[in-house]
Amino acid sequence: KERSMINAAVICELNPAHNGHKYIFDEIRRRSGSDRLIALMSGNYVQRGEPALVDKYTRARMALLMGADLVLELPPPFSHQSAREFAMAGLALAGATGIVDVLGFGAEFPSGDVQAFEGSLKMAADILLDEPEAYRSALRKALKEGLSYPRASELGLRACGIEEAELISSPNNILAREYLRAIRLHDQEAPLQPLIIPRLGDGYNVEQPEHERFASATALRRLLLNGASIDTIRQYVPFELWPLYQDLCEGRIRLICPDDLSTILDYVLLGIKGGLLSYGRPFDVPEDLYARIMNSAEELYSYSERISRIKTKSYTYTRISRALLNMLLQVTEKEAEEKKAAGYADYIRILGFRRDSRDILSELKASASVPVISRAAGSRELLGSSIYHDNIYYSLTSGARNEYERQIVII
Repeated sequence: KERSMINAAVICELNPAHNGHKYIFDEIRRRSGSDRLIALMSGNYVQRGEPALVDKYTRARMALLMGADLVLELPPPFSHQSAREFAMAGLALAGATGIVDVLGFGAEFPSGDVQAFEGSLKMAADILLDEPEAYRSALRKALKEGLSYPRASELGLRACGIEEAELISSPNNILAREYLRAIRLHDQEAPLQPLIIPRLGDGYNVEQPEHERFASATALRRLLLNGASIDTIRQYVPFELWPLYQDLCEGRIRLICPDDLSTILDYVLLGIKGGLLSYGRPFDVPEDLYARIMNSAEELYSYSERISRIKTKSYTYTRISRALLNMLLQVTEKEAEEKKAAGYADYIRILGFRRDSRDILSELKASASVPVISRAAGSRELLGSSIYHDNIYYSLTSGARNEYERQIVII
């Protein structure tokens, strides 16, 4: 069916939302000429392998206040997996809607020739998809030497002649190149058009704000968890979000950090070690990493301390965090592979929409290739283990409602 409107989508986490996100939202709209913007957003767990700072409904409200017309949840459990799985799930969700024309995302560009660097990103995506011998040989050699996969992949790209391999291997650019790879791989009659937006301000891992307006999400999480006031935060977030941030700063919305999972993780690891828990092979946890994790099972560390003690040259902090989260949430290899084989997105979950854009809902329901869910209560079987995952998250917040009692956000 012909559509008169152009819809752009952005894959995001908003953990938490800030001026940089608002800039990317606005630039995607402006550069694509789209009529509506759809946020494909992580749920209660994020790609770093951690619980989100605030719950998915609060973050959906942030997205809508910043101009998104519709917020859909990235398919669980892929929102907290590797960049490749995260990107594949995001592309699958965009394709399953049947209404997305453009996929926008941010990347960290060097000063100089923006067009040339964009070309390098696309070349890197092609190399990662085709894996020529020069790439595979350098990757194997680096992994054999005990280097982490991200570092080994960087050396593989360099072996293929990409001079900016180090920058292309920064966290945000790893995602950008994986989005490009997934777009090329995604099989559909009308491929999504990629739109790359240069990010502004501080880099992904900058822990203390340096730029006067564009702080990283890492720095904002740190400020909020350390009890910063709204006056300290205000300059880094869109004015539309100031009331929400006041609630965050004054404790009316519960903030969650990875160490809040420590006791649950101890219980799971001790149960596995003692033979009291058995749920199948955990997804994306290699044998040697699994052994290292289980060797630490009887030591009662905090979540973050356990990661630091397990960390090696071969396994990054984030890689271990994802493995621990998969074990804690009981994400099995069987479950994840079945979902991948089914196309990653076996349903579409609505988290929120704007009243003045509600016509997009009927368009979505008419065009989607998978079921569209607006209420958890009537879709228990389809949602499966994601309800269990969400309710573990809510158990960390005192007096929080469970997933069945929650309503989508409408503004």
